[in-house]
Amino acid sequence: MSKAAADEALNAMRVSSACADAAEKVWKINGDDKPSADVIVAHSSHYNRELKRCLILITTTTIDAKAKTMSVSEDVFDAIEQLELGSLFTTGAIQWLNRFDGATLARIPNTADNLAWFRNLMLK
Repeated sequence: MSKAAADEALNAMRVSSACADAAEKVWKINGDDKPSADVIVAHSSHYNRELKRCLILITTTTIDAKAKTMSVSEDVFDAIEQLELGSLFTTGAIQWLNRFDGATLARIPNTADNLAWFRNLMLK
């Protein structure tokens, strides 16, 4: 491995570690680390190199035992700015997506391209 490649890898590790620390703070500040009997909340962090943003994905699973239903909400935030970039809500076969358009979080069509955009936030 060249020195430049090694330096780049070391820097990526530092950024990733700082991102994980920032996401953990957001997670705890929002109180999401305290689940209840019918709500399970989990999170993961990722530094998106394309957007140059530290992201946190908060996944909330709500179970209604009486109605025998389950819903899952996935919300992606910039962990530094605490700005929501997008969300995906699923209940049964129904899904809807939201995307931050620069001013507000707006509903967008549930297309394969939009779903790929949302999934790729935590991958690129």
